[in-house]
Amino acid sequence: MKLIKVIVLKVIKTKNSFYTVFDLSFFRPGLAKSGGNLIRNYLLKNLSSFKVNNVLIFIKNKNNKSSKFFNINQYFPLEEIKDPVGKVVSNLKNLIFYNSAFLKIKKNKNIVASIQASGNNYIIEGKDIKINDPRLKYNINHYVTTILSPSLEMKLIFKIEF
Repeated sequence: MKLIKVIVLKVIKTKNSFYTVFDLSFFRPGLAKSGGNLIRNYLLKNLSSFKVNNVLIFIKNKNNKSSKFFNINQYFPLEEIKDPVGKVVSNLKNLIFYNSAFLKIKKNKNIVASIQASGNNYIIEGKDIKINDPRLKYNINHYVTTILSPSLEMKLIFKIEF
């Protein structure tokens, strides 16, 4: 008994990935919604995504030449940035990385990323992230925080895990 008919309309291959456009025909009315949800759930379940973990935040005063970076925790009261430090950590942890090349990345491999920024009213976003694995893609417009003080230099280092 046929429940669904799949027709491949187009196959698109690029340098790092491939896409397929197909048409689904359901033979029973009302099955389209259920079938679409099953396909969507299966694809989301098998999507390899990575999450941010172990965020370290370092700050220093740019005006003081002998100043060194020092580590702060998420409860540190920092008035030179727009958001509380805990919210900055939360914003980073909400950023999801995807394996764009569909290549196997070992589950225990440490992928380290960093952000270093300074400047008056500088908005830190995903575009500022320096990452050691170019296969991982993410939203470059993802908001992290805004530096309000021209004398503050901020460095964020975090680990990305499967």
